[in-house]
Amino acid sequence: MLQYKANLSTINSQYGDVERRIIEMFGVDEDASFLRLPSGFKIFVWNLLRDGYLERIGQVSSIGFETDTDDFLHVDVYRLTPAGREFVSAYTKGTPLARGTTDFAGIEMYID
Repeated sequence: MLQYKANLSTINSQYGDVERRIIEMFGVDEDASFLRLPSGFKIFVWNLLRDGYLERIGQVSSIGFETDTDDFLHVDVYRLTPAGREFVSAYTKGTPLARGTTDFAGIEMYID
């Protein structure tokens, strides 16, 4: 029970609401490995992307919904990485969670 609480604390402190729901979704459906989100929602999964648990693998542009400007609604396709699968598995089984890569490559940070 203590490990579940520790894992929940980690999840709640590192990930936003959408990310927590994604982790839960992959935990409930162990066969799921892909997720589609509207383009522009990258910010809502940023921490999972940064930690290497989720990766964007493409974009679907013709889902049959046209806007007034004849553009198609775009959907980004994400995949749970092997590290992401291990993280979700550890979370659902109540074993200690590994920390993400926290790779900030390509992100400019300015410190005075």
